[in-house]
Amino acid sequence: MGMERVRGNSVIRKLSGVCLMAVALASCEQKLSATLYLRDIQQMMTSNQHVETPVDIKIDILETGMENQCDRPSGREIVDLVGSYFEKAMLLGCEKIAGSMNGRTSIKVTTRLSFTEQAGAPAKYLLEFQAGPRPNEVSDPLFIRFDPDKYADLQAKVKRLNAMTSIKLSEARIALTINNDLREDAPLTIYSGAYVDGQPMEFQQNRILKPREETLIEFGDVKSAFLGQYGWGYILGWKHENQQSQSN
Repeated sequence: MGMERVRGNSVIRKLSGVCLMAVALASCEQKLSATLYLRDIQQMMTSNQHVETPVDIKIDILETGMENQCDRPSGREIVDLVGSYFEKAMLLGCEKIAGSMNGRTSIKVTTRLSFTEQAGAPAKYLLEFQAGPRPNEVSDPLFIRFDPDKYADLQAKVKRLNAMTSIKLSEARIALTINNDLREDAPLTIYSGAYVDGQPMEFQQNRILKPREETLIEFGDVKSAFLGQYGWGYILGWKHENQQSQSN
């Protein structure tokens, strides 16, 4: 993006807006992070009807000039555009990163965790989480959904801002913290293609998450690319009680 920087602050503002609206999907260095609670996930997996609960996602965007977004009128417009792809969005703050040319802008968007009876159910928002019971399988899945139609609409808006800008979901860093806020152990299967508590995982892993314990799941490049291409990706499975006893 060196060519754009020499064109002046107005272009930097435009590119910063593109990065924010892309919601961790653009070519800027960005991180998308959220915490999912097992009590909420359990509610989806034991339900026989549609229920949903809000989930907050924090998006950190690192780019030249990003620390100035909070002081500009365009900042509110950018947040409103981001919010149009979610339930709502809020600007958290901006700061200059010490020892770097980059600044950081942080925003919070609210999406949902919803009940679904089958994988691939339509997504209400650009990015959301879904879970539901699978009595004929070894575990009940939690997965992330990505809406390609909303993504195409986002791409069109980005192109109108700057025809040279491309969007690559595979460059986003997705980090999900799973928190066991229940009073019992949770037998989980964490699927391959991710980093678990900072360690790369090639094969799926069975994990007993103790009460008040957390685990961090970060998507690897292949898992992120799969999400971008196919619109969904498995995060974990909650093993059925009979399967847990058999594995013991």
